[in-house]
Amino acid sequence: MNCLKAKIVRRLLLCMGLLSPAVTQALPLPEWLHVQATLTRAQVPACPKEQAEGLALTLNEGRIEGRLERLSLDLSCSRSGGGTAEGEGDALSLLLTLPAIDFHVDRLTLHLPKAVVTGAAELRHNEQYLEIVWHTNAGEARMELRPEQHGWRWQGELPGALIAPSLHHPLTLDGGWQPGKPLRLLAEGELPAPLTGAWQLQLAAVQGEHGWQLQPDSRLKVARLRWKQLELNRLELTPVGDVMLEGPWRARLSWQQGRWQQQALPGAALLLSGAGSDRRQGAVALELDRGLQLKGDWHYDRGLALTVPPQSLPATGVWQWLGGWLALPVGLAPEAGKLLLSLQATNLLDAGRPIAFEAELEEGRLSYRDMRAEQVGRQFQVEMGQTRAA
Repeated sequence: MNCLKAKIVRRLLLCMGLLSPAVTQALPLPEWLHVQATLTRAQVPACPKEQAEGLALTLNEGRIEGRLERLSLDLSCSRSGGGTAEGEGDALSLLLTLPAIDFHVDRLTLHLPKAVVTGAAELRHNEQYLEIVWHTNAGEARMELRPEQHGWRWQGELPGALIAPSLHHPLTLDGGWQPGKPLRLLAEGELPAPLTGAWQLQLAAVQGEHGWQLQPDSRLKVARLRWKQLELNRLELTPVGDVMLEGPWRARLSWQQGRWQQQALPGAALLLSGAGSDRRQGAVALELDRGLQLKGDWHYDRGLALTVPPQSLPATGVWQWLGGWLALPVGLAPEAGKLLLSLQATNLLDAGRPIAFEAELEEGRLSYRDMRAEQVGRQFQVEMGQTRAA
């Protein structure tokens, strides 16, 4: 009997990944046997966010069942095995220390740069990869993890609401991380209403002493954006230099061409910036052409507000810029004057909210063929596509 018990214990340890197959190669596993092994807590010292609590392995009727109360993973810190970089000798992921069986996790937390995904989950082992299935309030999320060059490669699909409440369509993810190299992520999805269009995010980030930092080759692309009667093509948002995820930041949003109603629009660029860690407000500058720039402020709080206070541009420069994409009256040209412009929008994302635009010509001097007009003044007010002149 003692001999039989010893063989059974060896078999259990093999199933838990603690013995090699050679030790228990031919031992039968009786169905009446019920054994449970537990572990209160485990962690990775070099990756403080990686923790496991309440591990239980149960041998019941010839099957091994795994359960975890809590599991936290940080795939941008922990290694997937193999060689080690300097100072990473104890950064091996908890995923590699778990037995190669399926687990039910009451609460799985995955730490990402500036984001945390959490919820009940299933860990399913395959020969070449590990599949994680989350059960969240926003829907089911799936991700495949594969060891790669002492780091990780991942791909999967997430409900958009996990990232932002306004994203109602699922997101596809593909990326990876290796020690000493930037974390890279490719994500694709659909823009939130009332915008329409598909977007693609190419992200590269490194972790330094002061947190995560976006690399200049990161970019957000939208092939074609539609909003109300506006259409913009080949939009691209890029950081200006290295940008910290916390602290001051600058970015450039450009587009190649567009259309408003039936009128073609030229390409232009927006310079966006924020002064601090509050990512919901900052400054904006619209670059129309060399020497033509409008400055304002934006604010995002349940809607995108934009304010461009009154500011003047040279009338001759604006006329020349307009002539590059509009059919202007032949023979008519401003020779002097200032164009005073302003704009106020309480929420650009709400189709029912008004957008107020005002333009006023001051001290203008116009010529039309052989005629000239001095001290010309003209004011325009535009709201929700209805124009009136004064």
